[in-house]
Amino acid sequence: MSDSGTSGPIFIVGGSRTGSELHRTILTHSPRIDLVEEMWLLCPSWLHTDFATHLERSVGPLMEQGAIDRLMDLMYSKKPFGYFWSVIDRDLAPEALRAALLQSEPTLRGVFDAILTAHAQAKGKPIRGAKFPVHYSYVDLLVEWFPDCKIIHTVRDPRAVYASQASKYVRPRQALYERARLRILHFMHIAVQSWWTARIHTRMQGSGNYFLSRYEDLVTDPVTRVRSLCEFLGVEVASEMSNPLQYNSSYRGERGLRTGFNTDSLIDWRKRLNPLTTAMIGLINRHALKTLGYA
Repeated sequence: MSDSGTSGPIFIVGGSRTGSELHRTILTHSPRIDLVEEMWLLCPSWLHTDFATHLERSVGPLMEQGAIDRLMDLMYSKKPFGYFWSVIDRDLAPEALRAALLQSEPTLRGVFDAILTAHAQAKGKPIRGAKFPVHYSYVDLLVEWFPDCKIIHTVRDPRAVYASQASKYVRPRQALYERARLRILHFMHIAVQSWWTARIHTRMQGSGNYFLSRYEDLVTDPVTRVRSLCEFLGVEVASEMSNPLQYNSSYRGERGLRTGFNTDSLIDWRKRLNPLTTAMIGLINRHALKTLGYA
């Protein structure tokens, strides 16, 4: 399937709690950019069951007779993991998606491109893309599939990521051993995530289709960083980009939506982590901290 519009697709990739949704919200204010929510086409099996696994189990080879019908049933079943699949019936008419699939190559890449193209056309926007189409460890595949794509790599201080993860998943009502278990798991997850994101940046920096976006820089100086993002993508800055919607704060337990940039998030983690935890995360992730500019 050929590219829709004049530009290659845009992909936001990065670790958890690094501001990916904030970036998607900002960029979709552009009248030219459509970015679907996370799809998790490919993901490590220990983290989530990805779409490719569901495809293999429920659909089989896409060239077989009846495969398109089985594929449509899968996509609208709400079984695949990822927010996009939970709202696909709201955002994408089955007839439009089927028509796009019939024109695409019978591969995972073809299915992915058909979804992005149909979704962008439904929104009336020429540039297609997605937030978290794959786990960040598969970012090389995105470039292989779409050599003209633009990769926005979101990162955040590992100490802030750990504090945000713990605030989201660890609850006072949980048993002591359960809280300890979850904290250890998040500690390990952050270490792996930091190593991978630093590795991605080391390998891809300097590439014309790669942009590193640190959460702290965006929140501290949104005007400059939004302008840099738009220059990288070749689109004009929209006025609404400077006042994006944000969702519940993982630190404060706030509910509902708010607008603007939450600068409190830059320092809240320092209040939540004890000195020993802060030091341990800094020691274990010292290479990533240096590579990503947090040392």
